[in-house]
Amino acid sequence: MPEIYRTTHNDIPVISTDVEGTLTGSVIFGVGMADEPAHLAGITHLAEHLIFRAMGDQVVSHDGVTSSHTLDFHATGTPDEVATFLNSVSSTIRDPKFSEDDMRRERMVIEAERPAGFGPSAGLLTYRYGFGGAGKSHAGVPTLASLSIDEVREWIRTWFVASNARLTFTSAPPAALDVRLPEGRAPSHRQETRYLKSPTLIASQKDGVAISLLVDENFSAWLRDALDFELSAALRTAKGLIYSIVPELTLVEPGLDQVDLVLDPLDENLAEALELAIHTVQLTAERGFSEQSVELARSVAVGSLSQPWSWTGYVDGLATSELVGGVVIDPNEWIERSRKLDAAVLTAALRESLDSLMVAYDSETELPEGFAEKWGLQLDEFTAGTTSNAPRRGPGRRWRGNWFSVRDWLRIDDTHVHEHIFGETTSVRLDDIAVLGDFGDGSVHFIDWRGRDAGFESMLWRKGAGVIDELKRRIPLERQRDFSWHIRDRSASPE
Repeated sequence: MPEIYRTTHNDIPVISTDVEGTLTGSVIFGVGMADEPAHLAGITHLAEHLIFRAMGDQVVSHDGVTSSHTLDFHATGTPDEVATFLNSVSSTIRDPKFSEDDMRRERMVIEAERPAGFGPSAGLLTYRYGFGGAGKSHAGVPTLASLSIDEVREWIRTWFVASNARLTFTSAPPAALDVRLPEGRAPSHRQETRYLKSPTLIASQKDGVAISLLVDENFSAWLRDALDFELSAALRTAKGLIYSIVPELTLVEPGLDQVDLVLDPLDENLAEALELAIHTVQLTAERGFSEQSVELARSVAVGSLSQPWSWTGYVDGLATSELVGGVVIDPNEWIERSRKLDAAVLTAALRESLDSLMVAYDSETELPEGFAEKWGLQLDEFTAGTTSNAPRRGPGRRWRGNWFSVRDWLRIDDTHVHEHIFGETTSVRLDDIAVLGDFGDGSVHFIDWRGRDAGFESMLWRKGAGVIDELKRRIPLERQRDFSWHIRDRSASPE
């Protein structure tokens, strides 16, 4: 069992071990997507990119990772190479020099990484946690291109301080290490708010089927792998309804992980795959996990944790737990627990998490009437606003045909903006608008605190521009962002 060593370096706590092999060193900050307010979505990832751009070319193998709760800069090489890299990170943070052109170029790089996520893109974490906290990890970054240099620099000054950092190494810290970070105390982490607290069926804008559960961190990795096996056996091996399952595990709160399993049925198989996936999870909770699935969970855990690099992850996990909370168990203890794992323990963990069951499916799929109720789920269509009976009044438009005449209207009052189209009124509370984006062409797009989005176009309404101007006056300025980047940024490509 490798030793764990603790010391400090220029007032920064250091955690190291003595794993054989090439040295890996990291500086980890306790800030991530979960800490970002809605109007600054994506700012941590952008800051990471801009710090690397300001550092210039680095010859050592290196990378940066922005996650829900942390930002990790790391390098692998000789002690001098790792020291040079980390020293450069810290000197750039102390004096971050980047330009508007740097901002534009890195926005384009981030968009290239994940084009679909450059606009509103609610995913599994967003469905549960909304457009805040851990939900931001799957929400897209629609405000990214409107962030200013001053906002990014202030974010770095606020969060990238010595008290909010940890240095980790896989062997002794390099002699040439000289990491100096600004003094100060980072703000408290944002508290998570769960929007879904009962079993729910989500009508998603994304393809496929997904199963999601909140699981105690002491059982989450095993449950992920065992449930992956049960679903694969039922949907892939027995029925041929899917090709694969993509599992994901995310820390959402100290001591609690979200386990997601994303299935990929063909459109014609989706309804059947959805029903069988729900049935498999519920039947497994009722009857218990099979010995094959438990054995798979054991073998995956023992196989991965027996590798030397598992101790690298453990050291980084210790740093993360100190920065954001949670408990970390060393690989040897996990291996011992895995070998003792049985179906009863794992089944109890699944039953305990069933109240958090969330199932997402492609909303384009037509399901039988009463489908959600049949499986004990609440249906959430995940659309912004609520259907209301607001009185018909205000500027509007009239549609006429050979046999009909319909009057639509858009108006705003003290608490809501109302849109009445073809006999149905949708009302959105002004307080529910987390971000209001201005496209600069008379139209606006909003995202609410749950991560749902919709828009209004002034040209469609008589006096619509006045209604939208009033909407802008009613939303706090910090929640209003420039969305005209989608035209502006593409008019100028990098040389």
